[in-house]
Amino acid sequence: MALAINVDKEIDRLYGLPLDRFTKARDTRVKELRSGGEREAADHLKKARKPTAAAWAANQLARSERMNVRALLTAGDQLREGQAELMQGGKPDDLRRAEESERRALAALLDAGRQIVDGDATLRKLEATLRAAAVDPEARELLERGRLTKELAPSGFGFAGMPTPPRRRRSPSKAKAPDEARAALQEAQKRAGAAEREAEKARKEVAKAQEQVRSLQRSNR
Repeated sequence: MALAINVDKEIDRLYGLPLDRFTKARDTRVKELRSGGEREAADHLKKARKPTAAAWAANQLARSERMNVRALLTAGDQLREGQAELMQGGKPDDLRRAEESERRALAALLDAGRQIVDGDATLRKLEATLRAAAVDPEARELLERGRLTKELAPSGFGFAGMPTPPRRRRSPSKAKAPDEARAALQEAQKRAGAAEREAEKARKEVAKAQEQVRSLQRSNR
């Protein structure tokens, strides 16, 4: 039987609310639906889980930073394609461009995320969640819809969750291509790891500077 109301819109509204209003708003709406005879819709809405702080932040970015979220997901697609081509003897240029696109989109999203999360720990979880959603099909759909309920942990930098593509048979003249491709992939991963460490160092420096500013503000009161 078709639902008499648009439950999808009800769920979208919930996940767009401030985090501290989620549970009360959900339970209140469930009671209203049941009182109005919409028991099936009420039961469906009741299943909506309150997101963690990092997941909530990602959901808000999916609403307020749609272009940057789309850029991140597109970069995730390009990373997978670049890895597959590299393992089959392709050049690493496309992979490097995809890595740079991912870094730019992620940096823009984290800049926006700093305005809505409390603490570096939550910001790191948000970053991990965005990285994982870029390469995990199920998670990326939830991110696009702004319906994540928990933070995610990528299995690695840039290439998280990517299956190893099958090798193609090659002629003798191209026998060295797989070794060259693997070397290029390792080099790309090494650069990515170095960039991640630099980003972590920068985050710590920002946090330290923010604390110094707060200390100065307190001392001037």
